[in-house]
Amino acid sequence: MTTYYYRLPGLRFDRPLIFGVARFIPAESLAEELNPALSRAPTTASMRAGQEKVTEILAHWGDDAALAVSLHDGELANRAATEAVGVLRFFMRDQIRVNVDVHLIGLVGEIRQGIRDFIVLWDRDKPLTATGWRRVGGTVNFTFSNEVIAALEGDSAVAFLGKQLSLPLERRSANGSRSLTALSMYDTGLRAVEPTLRVLCSAIAVVVLFSDPDDGDRGRTTLIARRVAYLTCQGGLWRVRRSLPLLETWGAIVKSPVQRPGCVGRQRTGVAM
Repeated sequence: MTTYYYRLPGLRFDRPLIFGVARFIPAESLAEELNPALSRAPTTASMRAGQEKVTEILAHWGDDAALAVSLHDGELANRAATEAVGVLRFFMRDQIRVNVDVHLIGLVGEIRQGIRDFIVLWDRDKPLTATGWRRVGGTVNFTFSNEVIAALEGDSAVAFLGKQLSLPLERRSANGSRSLTALSMYDTGLRAVEPTLRVLCSAIAVVVLFSDPDDGDRGRTTLIARRVAYLTCQGGLWRVRRSLPLLETWGAIVKSPVQRPGCVGRQRTGVAM
């Protein structure tokens, strides 16, 4: 079995946490798992170079935890890693008491972050100017203690999703696929900086979660696409039937009175939400 390891910046785990094929492990566990390969006497120059590079990367990761995914294919492993972190991000919210939306964790590159510099001018009789900055996005340091890990392991929903993560996409149950897709959509909004996108993705996640499994893939996809069009079209489309009350409310929040180029505008259409 091939195992892929991904760095989790700023995270600590008192002990491993397992989500199906994905394992969240402390830095010490990562070093132990890699030690047999790193301690072997190199038989070729490329093997020696590989060991030296892995040792260098481990030193760079320092005390950060890692996500280990055991799958035969790199693309599948990357997908599983993204899904597993999304599940963890969702369920760790119960362990945070304040500023839930800014306590974000993730794989490298998942969370937008940066420092936005700006200049201020006070236009008075005696003008003054100064500089400032604002943090945009970013992750926080967080420790998954034994108590937190035990709470996650005892959650039946986490156990169900962990089992679904272990299955190939085509073998996941209808509820499992729908739950993971909804969580992925919600997670996209959670990681977004723009508030409007957060609301939009949350609305789509709810639609996905409660979509009718009897519609089949084609019907469900079309239904969701229609609702996405309703939420994102800024021309104020008229509809024959009302949308779900939840989407009706959120649609009013994210819509803008500004006409977007290419939108069909306020003409009467037969699109049923």
